[in-house]
Amino acid sequence: MLKSVILFLLLTLALFAKGQNSKNDSLKHRISFLKKQPASYLRDTSLSRTLNLYAKCFGYTFPDTAIIISSEALEVSKRVNWSLGIGISYHQLGMFMGNKGNFKGGLTRFDSALKIWSKEELSLDTITKKLAKKNKAKTLMSIGIAYDNMGNYPQALDYYLNALDYNEKANNKGGQATVYGNIGLVYSNLKNITQQLIFIRRLWLLIQP
Repeated sequence: MLKSVILFLLLTLALFAKGQNSKNDSLKHRISFLKKQPASYLRDTSLSRTLNLYAKCFGYTFPDTAIIISSEALEVSKRVNWSLGIGISYHQLGMFMGNKGNFKGGLTRFDSALKIWSKEELSLDTITKKLAKKNKAKTLMSIGIAYDNMGNYPQALDYYLNALDYNEKANNKGGQATVYGNIGLVYSNLKNITQQLIFIRRLWLLIQP
């Protein structure tokens, strides 16, 4: 029985690795294709988007590589003044730096992303405003995680609660669930069992079918 379980796990991991390699190759080929096209706003926004997707493939395993790729995406977005791409690149750079344990450097990039989202959420364009608010919630959450990892729990709570507010207004239940869980863990670290149980209960009620 144990041998069967181990064999199944190994097969699953092999299939996952194969699928991941296929995705990486596809993104790599698209980047190569886009770089050969004449420069234009459409080409550069597509290139930046693809570079950022490619960078995410290395975010946990090879963060230095991910940082190089997202930095290139940032420069491409800046070239055509594409705010969404600039914000995404800054956000990803913050995450990748955090993966290396450089939380202070990550916070600087997150702050740059927040400035982009705060500006764009005032846009008169409905789609731009919606995307900015969605991304702002993600960045607020990531800042909370950074402070959490640094042991600065009051600051972590502040950003988690801000992220929760954005997720609740957008009715993003997945985002709410993640924030509830993180806040519960912070209160656990603070030995505040009463508040911990409140947020665990909120999480439980939210995920009920």
